[in-house]
Amino acid sequence: MESINYIKASANVTRVTSLTKGDVYKRLEDSSYSDDKLLYGIVLDVLYNGSDAVVQAMEFKPSYSSMETSLKTFAGDKDIKIVPANQDEISEYLKSCVSGIRSDVEAQKKKLAEAEDKLREAKKIVSGDLVKKLTTPTYTNTALPATTADSDEDY
Repeated sequence: MESINYIKASANVTRVTSLTKGDVYKRLEDSSYSDDKLLYGIVLDVLYNGSDAVVQAMEFKPSYSSMETSLKTFAGDKDIKIVPANQDEISEYLKSCVSGIRSDVEAQKKKLAEAEDKLREAKKIVSGDLVKKLTTPTYTNTALPATTADSDEDY
């Protein structure tokens, strides 16, 4: 049986040499329990005290109808796998979640409007405003004709 490596040994090597606030990147999140994931991030701050470096970033993990964001802090002593990205890549990456989130927002607005209507009606009842509009129907008491009860034998 022959084993084949599908990732070619020759590739264009991109090396990130410096990060500054506002830089956009792609990071490989490798997992031993599930599939590897490519996340997009934006550098929020780069901290350096002369001997230690720390990068603070916001990363995006989209799904069908939501977008999970997380704040990440990377210490200078930890290897991370990042490559440069650009705004167009992030826009394309997150485009699919925007329509899903918009649909969720519209559905939640509709539910909110219905709940507000129910609340207004309940407040009318509690305050007595609705009761003031209620009336008792006009009626007369008339005796109903007496009926003979069925005998027990019919059952």
